[in-house]
Amino acid sequence: MKNRKIVIAGGTGFIGQEMIKYWGRENQLIVLTRQLPDARNNRNKYNSLADEDNYNVQFAKWDGESPGDWIKEIDGADLAINLTGKTVNCRYTQKNKKEIFDSRTNAVQAIGAAVSRCQNPPQLWINASSATIYRHAEDRPQDEYNGEFHDDFSVQVCQQWEKTFYE
Repeated sequence: MKNRKIVIAGGTGFIGQEMIKYWGRENQLIVLTRQLPDARNNRNKYNSLADEDNYNVQFAKWDGESPGDWIKEIDGADLAINLTGKTVNCRYTQKNKKEIFDSRTNAVQAIGAAVSRCQNPPQLWINASSATIYRHAEDRPQDEYNGEFHDDFSVQVCQQWEKTFYE
């Protein structure tokens, strides 16, 4: 993929940084972030980006909850990718569970509102979900066609996230 405008919400984390390195040289990338990129802002203090990785990258501030000035970045984009969400690498207290749910569903709703306001919406919107929607299986692959669900917190997060996305 070359010469495309790609918007990555939540692109300062581990997966987002790898996307920046992969696509950054040959595309225009806009990363929607709650904070300016800095390893101190990442929960695991992770930053694998060198200065040259940020060659075609712009960072736009957003709150992950509501439409704002960042909508102009979605308009005319070829691709929108949503990686936003509080890490699940935490204790599942009631507060953390709420933040995990809200950080995913609020971001999806905000991006959806932005897309609906675009004159020229992205041709494709990819919303990251999780493989933890399926049971841990070593006996056979788990996918959309034959995956087995358990009714635990991770499954509930994925199902609510996907439901919000499809709405």
